[in-house]
Amino acid sequence: MPTKITVGEYLDEWLRSATRGKEAATSRNYADALRPAKERLGARLLHKLSTADIEDLIDWMLTSGRKRGGKVGTALSPRTVQLTLSRLRSALDSAVHRRLIEYNPAAPVKCPTQVKIDREPWTAAEVRVFLGSLTGERLHAVMLLSLLGLRPAEVCGLRWSDVDLDAGTLRVEITRTLVATDHGMEVIEKGPKSASGRRTLPLPPQATTALRAFKVAQAAEKLRAGEVYQDSGFVLVDVLGAPQRTDWLRRRTYGLMVAAGSARSGRTMHGTPA
Repeated sequence: MPTKITVGEYLDEWLRSATRGKEAATSRNYADALRPAKERLGARLLHKLSTADIEDLIDWMLTSGRKRGGKVGTALSPRTVQLTLSRLRSALDSAVHRRLIEYNPAAPVKCPTQVKIDREPWTAAEVRVFLGSLTGERLHAVMLLSLLGLRPAEVCGLRWSDVDLDAGTLRVEITRTLVATDHGMEVIEKGPKSASGRRTLPLPPQATTALRAFKVAQAAEKLRAGEVYQDSGFVLVDVLGAPQRTDWLRRRTYGLMVAAGSARSGRTMHGTPA
């Protein structure tokens, strides 16, 4: 017997079950993937949802579905559309299992495959040019950490207690990731996803020297700031001691790359996406 549950109501039910016990970032990724389906098809009765409806949704996403992260009304990437279609298929598979619908209308729908863009790492000469441009730059040490292969979330999560300047090593223990929630953008601190992500790395002498200088500079900043200084313990902080976010780090890194003439299509510094 057909029910009066709408697509939007059903997807909310499915999300509650599918994301139970998952991390906040994963739950948000599920919700983000299904947002276009809820927006375009949410008011439709679940049992009346057709393959044609989902084909229309995919066409809309591939032509004018962007709401944020770029010019509104432009095409979303095939990767984004694939994620939406994958989550929608899973949700509707569950609806079939629960006998809310007779078949999965998303099953036959296809999406263009993602075109892989080859990113070439910098050459040794390009690294030298970039490093030469960092003379006197406050974030010199931070840029060296990115060049060593640390991800933005790992750089933002690095604490001075994780750095042994005498031994010339650092430990990757936590990450600080920016996640969209119902309350806005929030920073989530957590350990690496895998055991191999938690690791100890040797520091080249140049990086050790730069980190020593950065620590001394932060001590001077703390004296100047006085009581308003925040002793967060993180390496990457602003002049008042507040830890920086991954989105800020990416923007600042790209700005330095542009200033050095290193921001070219298809080229990327290892560890920091272009």
